[in-house]
Amino acid sequence: MSQVYTEPELTALLQRYEATCGALAAALCRAAGGAVITTPDATLTWMPVSYWANGVVSPHLATDTADRRLEELLAFYRARRTEMRLRLGPSTSPANLAEYLNRRGFRHPTSWPIMGADLTRLRTDVPGPSGLQVRVVDDYHRLAADRDSKLGAISTVRQRRLTRAFQNLAEQRPRRLWTLIGQMDGAPVAGAILFVHQDTATGYHLAVLPGYQRRGIGAVMMAEMTRLARDEGARYAVLSASGQGFRYYPRLGLAFLARVPVYRYDRALQRRDEERLGATAG
Repeated sequence: MSQVYTEPELTALLQRYEATCGALAAALCRAAGGAVITTPDATLTWMPVSYWANGVVSPHLATDTADRRLEELLAFYRARRTEMRLRLGPSTSPANLAEYLNRRGFRHPTSWPIMGADLTRLRTDVPGPSGLQVRVVDDYHRLAADRDSKLGAISTVRQRRLTRAFQNLAEQRPRRLWTLIGQMDGAPVAGAILFVHQDTATGYHLAVLPGYQRRGIGAVMMAEMTRLARDEGARYAVLSASGQGFRYYPRLGLAFLARVPVYRYDRALQRRDEERLGATAG
């Protein structure tokens, strides 16, 4: 059952989510040979192999220059021909930044439910199907070369082009990233990535293959991630949940923190900008 937290505790967990996800995006970009640019009012992350990490982390824009600054940020991603993402968090400023984004044409297709917990309050005594084994995988070359279509929904395998970045990050010391695979009868049925930033852990791309869902495998994967995170010195856990995960994470002790809106300025909009700018220049 979900634990009860005070309002200050929930706010602190949400701030940890913002910092940890920003650290993960930056770490992946560096590991993939991308770019991480830190300015006084924002951190820009870009990598050539994944849209997920392309975006602005923790923007703190001044009200009187927010429109102009958004144009400058867009120019960075437009030059790299990739979409720009922006997650609004508790430290985002100005408080009405969403109004600026809507006015500029950013799209708001989704918002993610954010979950968090003190790791000491998370359950690890969860039942799972007989024969399920969860292990940390370091053989990224084998994962990248495996053409079994059944692996398509499992973390790094689903995004084969990210494999090298994950491997580079996993090889760094002190280690901050681990890939976990759940297997039954020797075949992978689930996967997840654990990332630890300072004293906070986050789960990324927890996935269970369709034929194995609703059997408690996801809960077992979470329990194993919890144990590993504790062993690596983490005290807190934060993550964004899917619709399915949102239903069962509270049973493991995770508390709902907030919904974080994700704004996108995609390539279709950027092409229109390029055409407009080209016409103006001509």
